[in-house]
Amino acid sequence: MKDEPLILAIETATRAGGVAVARGQDILASITGDPAVSHSSNLIEMIESVLQAGGIALHEVDLFAVAVGPNVRQPAVALLAIILAGAAFGFLPQNFYPAEE
Repeated sequence: MKDEPLILAIETATRAGGVAVARGQDILASITGDPAVSHSSNLIEMIESVLQAGGIALHEVDLFAVAVGPNVRQPAVALLAIILAGAAFGFLPQNFYPAEE
């Protein structure tokens, strides 16, 4: 089972959204958002909660999965958003104390 990739999945295409962490096809932890609250106000907290519930540190994640909504008519924009999200998450571990150089 350790040979399977550790995946952090983020879904914001629906009103509620959700976050899950899985090893291969086995879901370790998941959370569904509140449809009355904007993703922008609680997405980071949802990610932190799922990682903590799964006993996973962000730097252990092998893959990031991002859902793209059905109304995306410009695939280049969606691809750019995914690339930027990946780059941001890639630098996130460097922002925790003690900072690494």
